[in-house]
Formats: sequence, structure tokens, C-alpha cells
Amino acid sequence: MERDADVGCLHGLTARRQADVTQAAVEIFWQKGYRVASIQDVADQVGVLKGSLYDYSESKEDLLWRVIEDGSHRVERESSSRQRS
Repeated sequence: MERDADVGCLHGLTARRQADVTQAAVEIFWQKGYRVASIQDVADQVGVLKGSLYDYSESKEDLLWRVIEDGSHRVERESSSRQRS
């Protein structure tokens, strides 16, 4: 797979696509609940084939950890920017 020009590429996915996948997972997990949600649901939300998501995440559990990690980074950035103000 080719490397994309975007910073933060993972297995050929652009940073934008990674953000799309993470956001879709957040929405699907929120709407359906983690137990009921599937990788196929996330793929449908993003508009990619299910197999393409495995370039981004090894499993649904791994995707959940990515969602948690992304949320944690957002909180850290928000906290840092408020401390500077």
C-alpha cells in the first residue's frame, strides 16, 4: 500500500480517513451500543468495504481503544489550550 502525503498515515490511510473512521465508530457505538455495533456498521457509515477497516484497526475492540485514545487526546489538547489562556 502506498504512503499518503498526509501526516499520521497508518497502513496507507490518510489522517483524514482515520479521523472519519474514528468519528463513525463514536457515532455507531453511541447509537447502537458497543456490544451490538459491528465493524460492518462502521464501514457502512464511512462508506468503505468492511475489509478496508482492518487496515485501520485489527478488531472492534481495537477500534474502541482508538476511540478512547482519540477522546483522551482531545481532552488533553483542550486542557492545555485553556491553561495557556
